[in-house]
Amino acid sequence: MDLAPLHTRLPETVAHLFLGLEVGIEFALRVGSLDEASATHHLKTGWEALLGLVRAHGKMIGDERPTQAFLEAIIEGLAADKAWLAHRQTGEVAAGVQEIGSEKLGWSDAEGIYLLPVTAFNFAARQLSQRGGLHVSERALRQMLRDDGYLLRDPSELNRLASKRWCEGKTQRVLWLTPGALGD
Repeated sequence: MDLAPLHTRLPETVAHLFLGLEVGIEFALRVGSLDEASATHHLKTGWEALLGLVRAHGKMIGDERPTQAFLEAIIEGLAADKAWLAHRQTGEVAAGVQEIGSEKLGWSDAEGIYLLPVTAFNFAARQLSQRGGLHVSERALRQMLRDDGYLLRDPSELNRLASKRWCEGKTQRVLWLTPGALGD
């Protein structure tokens, strides 16, 4: 049975739940509340129920588009003061809060959001590690951002997924996202 992708703690959680079911049924057998046939039936039914939940959880994780997970991780990081974006020309804080422990992910202005590719990918991967991770490579994520309409590109470099943009007085290779990619 293919259960991927799963949250990394899910198999352990299922094992603990089934162990609890086994202990409860064993107790019911010892006190005479269940006969052997009923106990076997309840164990089988419980295991099937747990597997059904695992499959549903795996499908939910698999159905979540990595681009949405990536963008939501960035949005949450900005809202939780774990990350910040600078204004592309001035370098002043444009989103999030610049403080000890918060990470600069790039820049923004009216023309878009300009994320440092490796920095933003690693930040999102860390943010999502408790929810099962991103499940895609950085390159694949860039292609998905393009395919989903979030990634803008310089017309002179259409074969590149990261664009050269002028940010804070120097040229940076960035993921140039649409202005609304991170919400309003």
